[in-house]
Amino acid sequence: MPSDLGVCTQIAGGYQHTIALECNPTGESATSPQLAPFSFGTNPTWTATDILPTSTGATLTITARGNLGTATKFLTIRIDGALLATSVFGFGSGAGNCTATASVATLAITPAQFASLTSDGSLVVRIEPSINATSAGCSSATLTATLEYTPAIIDCNNNGIDDECDVANGMGDENANGRPDSCELSWGDFNLDGTVDGADLAALIAVWGMSNPPYGDTNGDGMVDGADLTTLFAHWGAVPW
Repeated sequence: MPSDLGVCTQIAGGYQHTIALECNPTGESATSPQLAPFSFGTNPTWTATDILPTSTGATLTITARGNLGTATKFLTIRIDGALLATSVFGFGSGAGNCTATASVATLAITPAQFASLTSDGSLVVRIEPSINATSAGCSSATLTATLEYTPAIIDCNNNGIDDECDVANGMGDENANGRPDSCELSWGDFNLDGTVDGADLAALIAVWGMSNPPYGDTNGDGMVDGADLTTLFAHWGAVPW
């Protein structure tokens, strides 16, 4: 959600108050379908997909109601086969037998582990009930997993602001791809079709030698010349944004 930031700038005779917008991208959250009933040997599994890159790690929240809460009645949690936690809802956890309120445990996934395990864009969560842990006999049994994380910002113009926030704050995005058009134009994609190709070369030739052109000045020096042609050929092919 964009927030209003006041910026004071000194000018002749006093100060001018201007407004800047700062957009804070929201975190991502995904919740499994209902994984109950559960019992020893069932090992409910859920795969979270479409996970975006992040450098801040994640949390996995397990919510359960069943016959839990002792040294032999607990859950073990694995992510992509790696042990994340054991004795979840075990002895001393406050969990019990079909309690009125479901038990909740939030488990941290370190940045390095999360980045490594989600490099393919997915994460497999496996919940292993212990030998005596079961939802049998609990009419309100439940078992779900919720993954939460904050994606890394995508910043094609290197201004320190997420591209989607730049667009939300008014930067042009004619091709509606969530990136400021200025990024594609500086890359050499003058028709904003996602590829630097012959059409863009023709467009560059059409404004060759022009000062302060409507497009084509990839390095911002006010002129379309050999430097811009070099940029176009260096970026030939699909635009990365």
